[in-house]
Amino acid sequence: MSYVLLLGLRTGNYVPGSTERDSLARTTARPGYIRAMESCQATKAWAARSPGL
Repeated sequence: MSYVLLLGLRTGNYVPGSTERDSLARTTARPGYIRAMESCQATKAWAARSPGL
């Protein structure tokens, strides 16, 4: 579910509410998410250029 919410956020097609933002903050802080982002530099760069939480 986090992928869909982040995609919408990063493309500007969705503005998450407070519940979704809290969920995304927890999800993106997990070690597995951080490792996955480190393994794909293209996705990491795209995320860095996109709107954040």
